[in-house]
Amino acid sequence: KSTDTCYLTKETKEDNYTYSSIILDDSTEQGKKILLIGLNPRGEKPISEEAMEYEEAKKISPDMKHRKECKNAIEPTRRQVLTDILSKFPDIKFSELITVDIFSSRTKDSANLYKKIKNSGKPEEFIGSTNKDVIIRSINYCDIIVLAWGNIDKKLWEFVPDYRKNLLDVLNNNIGKCYRYGQTQNGSPIHPCAHRKKELKRITSEELKNSL
Repeated sequence: KSTDTCYLTKETKEDNYTYSSIILDDSTEQGKKILLIGLNPRGEKPISEEAMEYEEAKKISPDMKHRKECKNAIEPTRRQVLTDILSKFPDIKFSELITVDIFSSRTKDSANLYKKIKNSGKPEEFIGSTNKDVIIRSINYCDIIVLAWGNIDKKLWEFVPDYRKNLLDVLNNNIGKCYRYGQTQNGSPIHPCAHRKKELKRITSEELKNSL
């Protein structure tokens, strides 16, 4: 169980792809599914491992304010997206929030990822051997897709042009269910937790092209 006790959080520990699922309501198979697409996993450990550490530490010390490294299973990004989707579509029943990442390699931040890919002779290894298939399957499977990888150096895509085209094609084929919070100066989707004016809206094909 996550520390948000009404939700069950599942998360892969594999290195070759990223995938997590928050079960919102498993009482019906008719519920809609939300997909959140991020850039890559951040931090040293998966959120689920941090949550378990948090629970164990809390048994010893109920006051956890000094343990800033301990996080709830539903961290701010997923919490923000979930809150906004449920608010935007109050009449729709959602059963699951799935999260995937364009790159499966875990880094401190997006700038660190760019540097690693730039200095690597094999940028494809940062994608993850099965990650593309997981993303494409999730895009086709889900009902609402939130593009949420935030502001990045657009030169990143020059290292993986075929991968960019694959993602662009499958997202274009599902453009009617794609949303974002707006765009940064270089066209990237605004991160859900960015401290700026933002609103979750559908994205057009032209905006999608500029976002990758």
